[in-house]
Amino acid sequence: MSTSQNDIPEIDLGTGDGESKYILVKYNDRILVRKAEGKDDYHNDIFKKLEGQIGSGKAEPIGGGKMNVDSKNKKIDVHGKSDSYGPADHNQTVSILKKKYPDWTIQVSKD
Repeated sequence: MSTSQNDIPEIDLGTGDGESKYILVKYNDRILVRKAEGKDDYHNDIFKKLEGQIGSGKAEPIGGGKMNVDSKNKKIDVHGKSDSYGPADHNQTVSILKKKYPDWTIQVSKD
């Protein structure tokens, strides 16, 4: 089922802390950040889940990596790359995340 562009949040970090894969996705004139629900999800699984929400062929993955979320300490580290989609622009990811989490420490870290 397709959803309106306005109903799709820019950021979806799923539930729970810890390290998981993430992707950046171009959707119309927006860049979306999506984090896997579990450690074992592939980058492609994250994208397929998003396509299930917005419809197939409406978005394009533009890179991926890993994200470690620590909500207790208000910290997010991004790093790595996707074997399927190549590396995400982690600086762009940090910039997008800082809009939603302005009082968190969000940074690019080394693998």
